[in-house]
Amino acid sequence: MRIPADIDREGPLVFGLSARQVCILAVTTVIAWVVYEIAHELVPDFLAAALVTPIAAVGLTIALGRRDGITGDRFALAVLRYKRSPRRLVPMSDDGVPPCALRSFDRQRLAPLELPVRGMNDEGRLDLGLEGAAMLARVAPINFTLRTAEEQSQLVAGFARFLNSLHAPIQIVVRSQHADLSPLVDEVYRAAPTLPHPELEAAAFKHGSFLEELASTHDILRREVLLVIRATTSAVAADLSARRDEVCAALAESGVVASRLDGSDAAAALERAMTTDAAIQDLSAPGEVVRGRRAPAA
Repeated sequence: MRIPADIDREGPLVFGLSARQVCILAVTTVIAWVVYEIAHELVPDFLAAALVTPIAAVGLTIALGRRDGITGDRFALAVLRYKRSPRRLVPMSDDGVPPCALRSFDRQRLAPLELPVRGMNDEGRLDLGLEGAAMLARVAPINFTLRTAEEQSQLVAGFARFLNSLHAPIQIVVRSQHADLSPLVDEVYRAAPTLPHPELEAAAFKHGSFLEELASTHDILRREVLLVIRATTSAVAADLSARRDEVCAALAESGVVASRLDGSDAAAALERAMTTDAAIQDLSAPGEVVRGRRAPAA
């Protein structure tokens, strides 16, 4: 049995259009008609039609257009919300801050940074408040392109069995971050003199030099794959740890190694996800007046 790809599509009301699309087209028609009736009394008809054309084009685009699987009206509302929302989010513990004070020194709007995580225990269980709970597991990446065709087929079949075995939603987070090769270079240089043969020592120093040159000439990235097991209610959250073990075991059967993250590892993973690569310097100490250079005027 074939499953249609547009299973979430709204049911058509008339002429293959949904009720929301019909309402948008009706409102657009009324606005265009009112503008035309007012304009053609003041200017020639072709100028009045020119004034109405952009209104009709915008209405048709919003009603019939789609972007990334989102209908035109919802995409337009998302753009408006994005444009109106503040770009700078700051941690805030006082809810009584007046709106006029939520401004930075360059007059940019600020907003409270509301993190979904309310707490964490030693097992790595994340308390999401009303959203339930979650636990994390780190998945070791696999170089799929270096595998043979038979191994690739086995990996795909194993991952398909894993997906079919799921009875609750999960989230796979793949993020890249800059890799610092300096600890590895220092370790190579430190271990090189202890090697049993002079040629091995020379090869180790050459490898260290190669790593230094690679780090200075290329942008080295490393990938981290996290598996998030969610529970939306407190009743389901009780067996969240067992569900994480089942998911890791199912991935192991397909040849993918997944390790459970306890409290400290989960906290470190969240910290890396929230920390940018740019170093933050010259921070004011707690209790001191915040000092800094103003951003240059545009």
